[in-house]
Amino acid sequence: VYKRQILYECLAGVPPLALRDMSLPRAVAEITNREPMLLGELDGAFRGDLETIAARALEKDPDRRYPSAGALAEDLRRHARHEPIHARPTTTLYHLQKFTRRHRLAVSLAASLLASLIIGLGGTIAYAIRAEAARETAEEQRDLKARISGILGDLLASNSPYERGPETPVSEVLRGTEARLDRDLADDPEVEGPLRLTLARAYRELGLFDQARASADRAVTVLTESYGDEYVDTIVARAEALRTRINSDYTTDLVDSAETLYRLAVRALGLDHRETLQIRGDWIIANIVGNRAHLAVDDAIAMVEDRRRALGVDDPDVVSAMSIASTACEQVGRLEEAVSWMERAVALSERVHGPDHGVTIQRQLELAGLYSWRGDSATCQALVDDLLVIARRKFGDEHVATAGMLVTKGVDLTRAGRHDEAIASITDGVSIFEQTMVGANPAVIEMKTELGIAYRNAARYEEAEDILLEVLDERIELFGPLSIPAGTSWVALGVLYSQSERLDEALECYRRCEEIDRELLDENHGDAIWTQSNIAEVYMRMGDYESAIPILERIHPLRCATLGAEHRHTARDLEFLARSLARAEDFAGAEVRYRERLGVRQDSDSADVRLRVASELAACLDAQGKTDERRSMVEDLLREAMSGGADPVLVTGLERLR
Repeated sequence: VYKRQILYECLAGVPPLALRDMSLPRAVAEITNREPMLLGELDGAFRGDLETIAARALEKDPDRRYPSAGALAEDLRRHARHEPIHARPTTTLYHLQKFTRRHRLAVSLAASLLASLIIGLGGTIAYAIRAEAARETAEEQRDLKARISGILGDLLASNSPYERGPETPVSEVLRGTEARLDRDLADDPEVEGPLRLTLARAYRELGLFDQARASADRAVTVLTESYGDEYVDTIVARAEALRTRINSDYTTDLVDSAETLYRLAVRALGLDHRETLQIRGDWIIANIVGNRAHLAVDDAIAMVEDRRRALGVDDPDVVSAMSIASTACEQVGRLEEAVSWMERAVALSERVHGPDHGVTIQRQLELAGLYSWRGDSATCQALVDDLLVIARRKFGDEHVATAGMLVTKGVDLTRAGRHDEAIASITDGVSIFEQTMVGANPAVIEMKTELGIAYRNAARYEEAEDILLEVLDERIELFGPLSIPAGTSWVALGVLYSQSERLDEALECYRRCEEIDRELLDENHGDAIWTQSNIAEVYMRMGDYESAIPILERIHPLRCATLGAEHRHTARDLEFLARSLARAEDFAGAEVRYRERLGVRQDSDSADVRLRVASELAACLDAQGKTDERRSMVEDLLREAMSGGADPVLVTGLERLR
């Protein structure tokens, strides 16, 4: 999966477009379907043996691929020595051609072959071709080619299944490659820089973010020292380091770092350069991750038109821009706009890539998630069922793409209250992920978390606890005890204990998450605010309203500043604050907050929600002896309800209040 992705990214000069704005679990379907172009189509210098070997290495049919890493390494070495390769018929004419070429300048490198086998080492090809073009002598060209071919051939041979076993995890192969770079290439920036960058991409796609960041930082150092800050490959390396941070680092300077890199790209490459436009997308995503979507949503929408103008209306990067716009709108509570942008992204992807392409399938999965989030379970389920048919036809029943769809289906079934069906669907998906992924993997952990949540929502608390505790241990082992993923697990456990009335344990879990937030996050980050909201809710359920009120008063303006007053999370905390004030018998303060909550109209507000808030406000007014104001408030709500389509539940309830 990752091999094809990184090969295409490196040789095409840009990362796979559909993965730019996705986490690993969401990108699985697209990664599996990404097909690299023929090398000769990317650059004429690749035509011939390199194109032939790479095509054989990338064959989907195992019977047509190289039988082993050693066989591929042998052809790599034969090509480096200008000898006939095994991947094509060795006719007399072909032997003569090879004999003649042994004495001509090298026009291509063997590096792309390792990319097809060891996740992304093909980046060296694109880099080394550019380096060769600047060289002055044929001897230097031959030396560089021999150096890279020898390194890659040795790497292939040393990572052969005959040497390391057929089940060797890709992460071990990458670590072996990194050790070789440390040992042999520390003084060779022409080779080390691009190889470090490619390793960083591979580590990131595996979810190994610490290793990815270290490799990306080393690539930046090597390329900066050799070529300067404004060299295109240096900027690309810095962009990769930024993308690793977006996946794993929630520190407060993330957005500033993204903005600094974007301005550098504008200065060095120009406003409309593809890499500049992609880094602009990274900047927007950093704002979303950093809980500043309200500051980025307008730019996300404007970026769609800017990419259309600079790259063409049917460029794949426009699909990615529409997806980013959708995500930004969803984060600020503009759900209908989010759905609209994702529907447009799906339509464009169908035209650009085709209806059954991995990019299109992934956008449709994202669209299904939005349908689920707005409560349209029937539309979500119909879309996911259609996608499952496609996935099973293209990939089979035991493929990660199929697994991802089963999990998506299960998450929606959980929201719809169909718990047994949800557990069955997610269990099937998790089983496929565990059989497919080797070792501890963030994608598997994420899917197991969804399974634990499904059990929790079905009130099967013991089974949920077992799964969520296991996930916590795995996240601590993979990311460390003081990490955002570990904090996420503490929150999931806290919700479980809160729902099962184990409030002291719930509070302890939230406090553990609070410690992580204070160490890693700014107080206005969305995750930190959410932790505080959860702590306040536990205090409310304990009847300790005096402890809940100051927390809710502190986070309400932070919610308004970061998400906006109309966002569902802001409205939720505002209702909590009003209720806590009322329970603490501060009826005047509660009245103000309840009226403020009634003024917020959420798409997700049901008649029951409106009626509940109105009833609690009426009780506050009664407690203050404000009978006339109570009657006036109810009359206003009745007129509003009648003019807006008259929900019978709301109307009946309000008439009773009157």
